[in-house]
Amino acid sequence: MKVCFVVDKFPSLSETFVLDQISGCLERGIEVGVVCNETTFGKDRNIDDPRWRNLPGGIEQWWGALGPLRPSLRRWSGRLWDKASTALDIAFAGKLEKYDVIVAHFGNNGLRVARAMKQRRLTAPW
Repeated sequence: MKVCFVVDKFPSLSETFVLDQISGCLERGIEVGVVCNETTFGKDRNIDDPRWRNLPGGIEQWWGALGPLRPSLRRWSGRLWDKASTALDIAFAGKLEKYDVIVAHFGNNGLRVARAMKQRRLTAPW
């Protein structure tokens, strides 16, 4: 089984429950991957652990090479930001297809996955 965790930042000290869930999956032999907006390796030694760097499913940024543009685009007005981010979320949602289960933490990430499913860009169970 392959499980994908969709989060904003990874790893994050304020979200140790996510790390605990990933650790539990790994202990049970489940392949785990992470799709996030930003990686935080090297910023906090408490979570800069080799277990998180070497996940079997890997760690990917949702928007791929366009990920660094996210903070700039975030400054756009609400409606324009919503349209642009939704279009990019849908365009890059294919990377979630290889997983059997998607765990989207927090409402904003659940919404991103749901929008991709609604546009039929994603068919993985959720």
